[in-house]
Amino acid sequence: MDISAPFPRKARRTGVGLGAPGGPGIKGFLFRQFVYWPFVNPILWLGNWGRGGIVLLWLAALWWPQPMISLTAFLGLCVVISFIARIDVARGRDVGRWYYAPFKSAERLLPLLVGPVIVGIGIYFLDQRATPGGISRAERETMQFLLLISVLSILISTSMPMWGDLARALLGEPKNNAPASHGSAQFLTEIGRLVGAEGLLIGRAGTALPYRYAGRILANPDPRHMVTVAANGAGKGVSAIVPNLLAYEGSVLAIDPKGELAAITARRREARGQQVFILDPWALTGADTASFNPLSILTDDNPDIVEDAALITDALVFDDGGSDPYWNLEARNMLQGLILHIATDYSFEDEDRTLLTLRRLITLDADAFDELLADMRSNPAADGAVERIANALSAMPEKQFGSIRATARVSTDFLESPRMARVLKHSDLDLTQLKRQPTTVYLCLPASRLGTHNRWLRLMIGLALEAMERERARPERPVLFLMDEFATLGYMRSIENAVGQIRGFGVQLWVILQDLNQLKALYRDRWETFLGNAGTVQFFGINDQFTAQYVSRVLGEQTIMVTSKTYQTQNRWSVNEAERGRALMTPDEVRRLPADQQIILMQGESGLVADKLAYFGDPEFEGLFDENPLLATASRSS
Repeated sequence: MDISAPFPRKARRTGVGLGAPGGPGIKGFLFRQFVYWPFVNPILWLGNWGRGGIVLLWLAALWWPQPMISLTAFLGLCVVISFIARIDVARGRDVGRWYYAPFKSAERLLPLLVGPVIVGIGIYFLDQRATPGGISRAERETMQFLLLISVLSILISTSMPMWGDLARALLGEPKNNAPASHGSAQFLTEIGRLVGAEGLLIGRAGTALPYRYAGRILANPDPRHMVTVAANGAGKGVSAIVPNLLAYEGSVLAIDPKGELAAITARRREARGQQVFILDPWALTGADTASFNPLSILTDDNPDIVEDAALITDALVFDDGGSDPYWNLEARNMLQGLILHIATDYSFEDEDRTLLTLRRLITLDADAFDELLADMRSNPAADGAVERIANALSAMPEKQFGSIRATARVSTDFLESPRMARVLKHSDLDLTQLKRQPTTVYLCLPASRLGTHNRWLRLMIGLALEAMERERARPERPVLFLMDEFATLGYMRSIENAVGQIRGFGVQLWVILQDLNQLKALYRDRWETFLGNAGTVQFFGINDQFTAQYVSRVLGEQTIMVTSKTYQTQNRWSVNEAERGRALMTPDEVRRLPADQQIILMQGESGLVADKLAYFGDPEFEGLFDENPLLATASRSS
């Protein structure tokens, strides 16, 4: 689709031929040149009764041909000027100074040459038949000359739309040398580096881009992080997530709401040599679930055992921005002491060193918990950290201690679920293997449990990021952290730090949001810094004003020529041209972007409008994916 379609006509500087019928590619090109313009367009012309005056003018030429020859010559000159102007416009040159004066809108004169030829040829042959003995030689030669000029003019004029198409096809990217007094924003069209590149797939070249790229899949080789912003139901799984899981050759850790991603792509990734682990406490995929015990990293030989325990508690207890942070800080401190005690005290068997034991301890009655604190005070592990935490807790007033313990209990409520026990009781994988060998890990949760069990996802993401820093091996391709429904994770200090640093450890973050308000609510004044560290940000299905305004602002402003006509008297008027600034896309145009298109922002580049992918309909993905279980269930029930 023509990306200039939503814009005012005056703003279309390089759109020659883009809106012509027939669609993109060679088929559309041939249709326009050999069907539409030679045959359909003249018929449409004849259907306009307002051109009857032109027919009468040419009837007069049969009896008074000499002035008409001069008129034809003048119109032929206009054709040549129009042809040159179209070529220059297609090349991006500013033709406003000479094209509009003295031959303003020369194409408007071309119908003077189209219809009269059709009428004139018919009248010529009728006259030949109706006149006894024919016409004189001089009259015949004059008529033939007139018709010759007319035939040549109609061939040129009816093929005129071809010149813009042909120039774009041959010259490719139009060069924008338009005025820039109010801004020089334009859409990116030179996309050669994105065609066939190694990296995340971002879309497909559509009709808004040069013909030589038509239909090619685009990938961004930039290893910096990626952000996708798409409203619920806009098709981010169909057009972005699933295509990349089918194509990406590096390791992936994916948050998988509803288990669809694993069901559709796990077989393909395993066939490509990936070791696949599906952590699926609710058995959404029907596959055997893997398990990972977060406390397995807290070993006696771990010099960072205290910091790693703090990382676990940071995932379990997070601030919602509303309550006094003191209670959360002290609850983290309590849980950290309990976790260190479980990991280091010899009274616990190896199979008991899990978060399930943590939940059992935090829910003990008051007397049993006092005995637990006494045991912790005699535990010298972790350079006395367990002992110091226990002493601080024991010295607290009873009411204060009760409030802190209540906060810790709420933060571990999700551990009561027997389903969560399936994915926490032991470890089938070492998270560092994401860097050492091709590995895919799916973290599956029902959409209805994302709010209540998001602490498990926070825990897995936080520990995986820490594992990427700890493992010094450099993977051939970045380890991709695919975080769908990112907002459900809440604020994570580890992610905020990772955005600016983790790329150096061979990791690429892919954050998926429904709108930018979600990001702003989580990271407050730092949300734009979050986006600034991303190499690629893609938007589609936008329907909220805040996100639309952001996209419009980042795309920038262009300078357009505005023509105005002032009537001074009945027979006197003046034409004025002025440069004006206009947003490349206004917020309402962002919201009205066609459903099959997207806006892509890349570091150091103009905004790009590209088509979206659709894994189930694109031939490149045929046979690579399995059936979506949710769609299959819906079809069986209908």
